[in-house]
Amino acid sequence: VKINDRYEFPLRLKLNEFLHKDAPNRDKANYEYVLHSVLVHSGDVNAGHYYAYINTMQDPITNSKESTWYKFDDENVVRVKERRAVNSTFGGEYSSRDIARAGTKKFSNAYMLVYIQKCMLEQVLPPVDDAQVSSQLVQRFEEELMLE
Repeated sequence: VKINDRYEFPLRLKLNEFLHKDAPNRDKANYEYVLHSVLVHSGDVNAGHYYAYINTMQDPITNSKESTWYKFDDENVVRVKERRAVNSTFGGEYSSRDIARAGTKKFSNAYMLVYIQKCMLEQVLPPVDDAQVSSQLVQRFEEELMLE
């Protein structure tokens, strides 16, 4: 059985309050986590499709440390708004704003969330310089850009 009930999850988790009172550094920001990715299942228990939304935690154009979300769906990778990556995966029913589907269950929802501890972001997601990217991959990206 696949449960499609609405379940909202936060962009940030602060877990300090759940630690034992004697835990080290309990009052510091060490126990804050940031949502990195949402893995989604679309379908029912018998069949379906999987895709993922991933937060790069950095805008590739401006190099700012802002959330930039991408949808990875088979060979298609597209930039998406945070609202689509997160809110659209809560499950539940379609809203009354979606007249054609209002009140019907959504069959695409998050089934796994990946959070990264905020103080570990730089270590888990270090910057990548051009020399670390294979020449074959660079060539493929350039060919795809020419097709657009």
